[in-house]
Amino acid sequence: MSEIKKFMYLNRRPPYGTIYAWESLEVVLIGAAFDQEVSLMFMDDGVYQLVKGSDTSESDMKNFMPTYRTLGDYGCRHMFVDKASLEARGLTQDDLIEVAWEDFETEEEVDNIVEIVDADQVAKLMAESEVVFSGGIPMADLHTVNKSPFEKNSLENAINVALAGSSILLIEDGVYGATKGTTAEAMVKGAMADKKVYALKSDLMARAIKQDRVIDGVEIVDYAGFVDLVEANDKVQAWL
Repeated sequence: MSEIKKFMYLNRRPPYGTIYAWESLEVVLIGAAFDQEVSLMFMDDGVYQLVKGSDTSESDMKNFMPTYRTLGDYGCRHMFVDKASLEARGLTQDDLIEVAWEDFETEEEVDNIVEIVDADQVAKLMAESEVVFSGGIPMADLHTVNKSPFEKNSLENAINVALAGSSILLIEDGVYGATKGTTAEAMVKGAMADKKVYALKSDLMARAIKQDRVIDGVEIVDYAGFVDLVEANDKVQAWL
């Protein structure tokens, strides 16, 4: 039996006018068909993909809203919507469609799997996903590392696997790998020869790691920067 992985699909584009939203939905259906744990995140103009009452009768675009309503039947249990994106567009959860989910084996039911989440939850959900897909032109990958390099070899593995031009984001205890004067410093500096290395600001602060203790060249990013990194890459690989 194949291992089930946690896939998240990030949607930041409007539903019509481009093919990205429709292509993303097709990929979601394929992932769900292979019994992977699939979730979706809607941000920025992507929140319009879930707004009720979409009418494409006067355009050449197919109305794929009914397909979203069936995602629960395909095993998709979580559809997250960024709260800030909704509020910036004058929308609330009442403006969004509802998607039900049911486990036919256990008879467990959820009336609506569409959930509003704040910025902290967005970053946490992305970090917990093993792979994050962002629709668009394929680019280099983003690798996230949440374990201390002194506890586990996740950082070393990520550096060895990451291709030139890729990015490595240190989060949670992984930020210890960004500190000066440790046995990991030479490895991180070597990686920066052809890769970019980032550290999440909130996780540095939570561990009392000040900026002057961070290895030169490691860029510190906030939650918004985290999301931008996900958007800028075609795939996110989490090293847990």
